Amino acid sequence: MAEKMDFKTLAKENRDAELLVKKGGQAALDAAPRLVQAQETGKSEEFRKAALEHVRNFEDARKMLIADLTLALISHDYARARAIFETLERNSVEFYSNSARTEAFKRELDAFVNETLRDWYSDVDVQKIELSMEVTPLTKMDYAGLEENDFAKRGQYTMNPDTMEMDFFKQKPEVEIFDMERFIGMSMSEVATAVAEEYGQDYYIPGFEYEKYLLDHPDKVPDKMKDGAMYHFPGSTLYDASGDCSIPRVIWNTSENKLERYQALMRLEWHENSRVVLIKKPKPTPE
Repeated sequence: MAEKMDFKTLAKENRDAELLVKKGGQAALDAAPRLVQAQETGKSEEFRKAALEHVRNFEDARKMLIADLTLALISHDYARARAIFETLERNSVEFYSNSARTEAFKRELDAFVNETLRDWYSDVDVQKIELSMEVTPLTKMDYAGLEENDFAKRGQYTMNPDTMEMDFFKQKPEVEIFDMERFIGMSMSEVATAVAEEYGQDYYIPGFEYEKYLLDHPDKVPDKMKDGAMYHFPGSTLYDASGDCSIPRVIWNTSENKLERYQALMRLEWHENSRVVLIKKPKPTPE
């Protein structure tokens, strides 16, 4: 029986080879064949089957944990419920951080974030930035701590494991908009913290992945987002070329009839025309 593919090793080999190729010189020449081989492996039928099994195993384990969590909550065993919830979070981060398919997703998101930075900074500034994606559950996000400038973190961005690989074509998201009116005049970080704490149980909190989907498919932009207000996706954060941290923001250009991307700095104020975009979670189906 053939040995199963080691997704973590494959992902690391691919990433290391990419970095060496980018550096150039003799190291790049040596690494190029390894990069090609890793990419070819990722296209193979063997890889596809192994990846599907990898995903099925993860999803089966997740379903069992959710069932256990439900029972613990029904029986008011909150200590056990908390332990199960922490296991769910830990498993999600490990799965999305290490799986080889996430490497392909990361390359796609890196390109999107790179485009976002080039909208605001010169090519020379952006070329100096090394992008780094971190998969971070929103319960672990310290939004208040992101208000301070940190030049060393340029290019770091976060993705929400609950939404980062959602198939918006298949799932047809039920979008709901919140004005968070009571936060007018307060900082973006306070709004993001409140959204994660108050809405995370009933809503998915999207980030770059949903912004990208809407920009790539303008016909899918909900009509309710075409009024010229500022719409935010606090499921992601990004340290820009100046070392300032922000969350994705889009505005529908009513004169040109198109969606445009922006970034909302964490330390800036929430305005009366600011909105948060959330996706309603489906109600659990009784078994």
